[in-house]
Amino acid sequence: GVTMTGGHAWYLCEEADGVEGVRKVVRGQIKRKVDCIKIMGVTGGTATPGVDPGAAQFEYEEVEVAVREAKKAGKTVACHAHGTEGIRNAVLAGVTTLGHGMFLNDELAELMAERGVYFVPTLTNTYHRRELERQGKLPPLWVARLAELKAMGFVWPEPGQAFKIAYKHGVKIVLGTDCGGNPLSIHGTNGFELLMMTEFGMSPMEAIIAGTSLAAEPLKMADKIGSIEPGKLADLLVVDGNPLQDIRILTPLDNKIVMVMKDGKFVREQ
Repeated sequence: GVTMTGGHAWYLCEEADGVEGVRKVVRGQIKRKVDCIKIMGVTGGTATPGVDPGAAQFEYEEVEVAVREAKKAGKTVACHAHGTEGIRNAVLAGVTTLGHGMFLNDELAELMAERGVYFVPTLTNTYHRRELERQGKLPPLWVARLAELKAMGFVWPEPGQAFKIAYKHGVKIVLGTDCGGNPLSIHGTNGFELLMMTEFGMSPMEAIIAGTSLAAEPLKMADKIGSIEPGKLADLLVVDGNPLQDIRILTPLDNKIVMVMKDGKFVREQ
C-alpha cells in the first residue's frame, strides 16, 4: 500500500508525501511489476493506533496523481477509505475499487454508481468482531484500540449501513474481506462475506455474483474466472445443498463444502 508519513497502516506500506513523492513511489511499484496500486492513506483506519478512522489523510492531488500514474501503466487502483472527504477524493480521482466506506452517504453512493467505482464493503470484519465480542475473545490489541476510539469520541455507524446505502443506489458491490491486513479476518473464511451481504439485503444469487463474475471485473480477469464457461479456468466448489436456499453452505460453519477444484484439479476433497 501507499500511505502518507505516519498514515494509516504505515507499518505495512510505503510512505510518501506530496504529489512528487507519491508519483515516485507509485512509479517504483510499477517498475517492480505490481498488478494493482493500493492507496492506503486516503483516510485513517481502525487498525492504526492514535488516528481517527474517518479523517482524511492524503490530499486530493496526492490521490489523483497516484491514480493517474497507475492508469497510464494500465494498472487498477484500490483504495482504503472511511470518511466522506476521503471517499469523495478517491471517487473523483478515479479509483477502481473503494474498500470499507464506513461513512458512505447517499450523495457519495450516487457518485460511485455514476462513475462505476466498485465497492468492497469488507463485512467479514463485522462478522468476526461481533462473534469474538460475543465469545469474549477479542484480541487484546483490538480491545485497547476500541477503548482508544471510544475515548476519542469516535461513533461507529450501524453495521451494514454503508452496504445498504450502496446497494440502494445501484453501486457495483464485490466481495473482499480485508484478509492479510486485518487480524480479525482469516483467509479461507470469505464465505462469511456472502452471509453478511444477504443479512444486509442482497439475495443469495446477488451475493454469489458479487463474489464471482462481478468480482472478476475490477481484477481484469473476467475473461478467465468468475463464471462457468468454455475457455475459462475450472475453479469450482462442490457443496452439499443449495446455497440459494441457505447461503451458510458456502461458509465453514456447517462443513458443507465437499470439494474444491482449482484450474481443473481438485485441491480439496472430503
